[in-house]
Amino acid sequence: MKFISLILIVWSSLHVQKNIINEKGTDEVKCLVSFSIYNAGLKVTGTIDSVRAIIHFDPLDISKSYVEAWANAATVRTGISIRDNHLKRKDYFDVEAYPLINLKSKSFRKAGRHKAIGDFDVTIKGITRSVPVTFTISTNDMHPRYSATFRLNRLDFNLGEESVILENNVAVDVKVD
Repeated sequence: MKFISLILIVWSSLHVQKNIINEKGTDEVKCLVSFSIYNAGLKVTGTIDSVRAIIHFDPLDISKSYVEAWANAATVRTGISIRDNHLKRKDYFDVEAYPLINLKSKSFRKAGRHKAIGDFDVTIKGITRSVPVTFTISTNDMHPRYSATFRLNRLDFNLGEESVILENNVAVDVKVD
């Protein structure tokens, strides 16, 4: 029972800390976004290096939680500069016309002890689709850490064309410290 009480105290203090920060408008956090997709049978991985997010997550009242994130599409990196430049062109991210990728939460529901599922609107190239995002919450020195995963169909956002060698589904992982 003492252990459960300690967990509740820790979770409650995390909630209060995030609320205080949110009220001051200084809660933007940096995120690590990585992705993977299969191309010609090989797994291609990459990152988006410039991501900002506002996170208001209340584990005691999940219905009041809110997350919004913006990623700079021009910072997509796969480790191959020719591919990176191609991804920035009009047939993929079209970074000149659509510099930002946006994720905005609509609702959350608990999915386990430290897990939740959020329904998010994802906007890429001016196209918005609803996407379920599964995430876990943990703590490190009383600081919340979030890990999220979701899948996107690249064709839903006009990212390239139908291809026999490039898969349509992109796996996305997000880590916030």
